[in-house]
Amino acid sequence: MLHTEYIKDKIILIISPQKWSEVKVSKHYYAIELTSLGNTVYFLNPPTPKLKDIKISATEYESIKCIDYGGFISGIGYLPKFLRNKIFRKKLLQFEKLIVRKINIVWSFDNSVFYDFSALPSRIIKISHIVDFNQHFNIELSSRTADICLGSTRHIVKRSERFNKNSYFIHHGYLPSSNEKTVAGNKKEINLNLPGNNKIKAGYAGNLDIKYIDWSLLEHLVNEFQNIDFVFAGPWEDEKRKKFMESKANFFYIGKLPSNRLTNFYMLTDILIITYRYQEFPEQLANPHKMMGYLGSGKMIISTWSEEYSELNEERLILMAQDKDIYTQYFGNVIDNMNLWSSNELTNRRKEYALNNTYSNQIKRVEKLIYT
Repeated sequence: MLHTEYIKDKIILIISPQKWSEVKVSKHYYAIELTSLGNTVYFLNPPTPKLKDIKISATEYESIKCIDYGGFISGIGYLPKFLRNKIFRKKLLQFEKLIVRKINIVWSFDNSVFYDFSALPSRIIKISHIVDFNQHFNIELSSRTADICLGSTRHIVKRSERFNKNSYFIHHGYLPSSNEKTVAGNKKEINLNLPGNNKIKAGYAGNLDIKYIDWSLLEHLVNEFQNIDFVFAGPWEDEKRKKFMESKANFFYIGKLPSNRLTNFYMLTDILIITYRYQEFPEQLANPHKMMGYLGSGKMIISTWSEEYSELNEERLILMAQDKDIYTQYFGNVIDNMNLWSSNELTNRRKEYALNNTYSNQIKRVEKLIYT
């Protein structure tokens, strides 16, 4: 499709809807993995309103720099195409002037900015990579003008495929625990012990303020299985709900964990759970970000339905339920048969699935799609 060298020793601009921080998600991990291939990555943070100057700052990684900028004028989408694209192109050239390098690849996870890739010089490879179904800004224009479109669910791919035949499914990536020291940098190791007196621990890690969590189902499980400690980690601003859940004797909140501590958390649990409102948001919840990390731990997983993992459900590597009664049944079955569901065979197969989807392997898949 495109004729150039592989994704190695390149200058790459990653456009992210999440800023660079201690809490890292897929965009950050792609950036980190790309540097291991000899690339230099510039990580474009979301626009900072009223920031007049473009700022380049260092990160904990020598080959990753952050770019902060003020964004674009209000209503830019209503401007004539030639004028809008002139503004987009000028901004990118300003970036290049500041970094004193020519950008080879724009890898965009955010179609709300720089969404018309035709504005960028033809020498640049343009990748549109959408990992959340609700990232639905300027779908037609961003898809049509990208060299290649990637999506973490078939729903996302189908949406972009209407405008660009070069649209492909790429699963969420996985960061092996052996790489965590690299991600952690030189930060002091944090000891972690899980609270509660029950023998079996059910864990969940993630943003506890998202609207997709089925709190009704979760409360039911906590009440139904009082011989299980439910231990939750992640950002949580809803003090009212937090206070209510923590009033239950077998529910524990341990706060927000840095990304490099998640594997440690997973390994201290016996079961990992996901309780989402999938019936209301089937497209958005077709491929939860956390699932690959869960699988990499080898732990048994009980989840509400996620379309992209239906095959693993059939193989009984995970159990996914489509209603509360089935979920409750599965949960009871697992805690009554922990040796079966936590066997070496099933544990290793879960880990193998995750290892097949490391960020390194996903980048190789993207390379193959671009250069064949």
